[in-house]
Amino acid sequence: MASVAGRMAADDFVAMKTPPPSAWNSYDTLPEPAGQPALLEFGAGPLSKLRGFVSRHAIAAGLDPARTVDLVLVVNEVASNSVLHGGGNGTLRIWQDDGQLVCEVSDSGYFYERLAGSKRPPPDQEGGRGLWLANQLCDLVQVRSLPHGTVVRLHTRLR
Repeated sequence: MASVAGRMAADDFVAMKTPPPSAWNSYDTLPEPAGQPALLEFGAGPLSKLRGFVSRHAIAAGLDPARTVDLVLVVNEVASNSVLHGGGNGTLRIWQDDGQLVCEVSDSGYFYERLAGSKRPPPDQEGGRGLWLANQLCDLVQVRSLPHGTVVRLHTRLR
């Protein structure tokens, strides 16, 4: 691992399963929702139940059909990342907050790329489009990766 003045460089954390305590702070956590969110556990295998869960909640919240399709696609992509890279399973929580529908995918994985998904992947790159799509189709994407796991929050305005 490379170091700068005796400290590990940020790129060193990418391959680590758990970061050293110096790589995270408690202010990095996201606040809990005010109410009780809807919850769905998922794992390896078809994610059709997850897609239906997102679709039903989006429609019930009043999200228009085109944005519902976008949200279902994005949540499916993020959940697929959880299955492939985040321990093989995850948890989806959905709630409304201040005129937005919030979908949160969490898993036990860890990665250290604070700007993941902010740059368009090259066309010849294999994979790596899930968070980029999320940033294109959602109004706000929040990613936190801490020693206990990673959380991705997808905010979509209910227009």
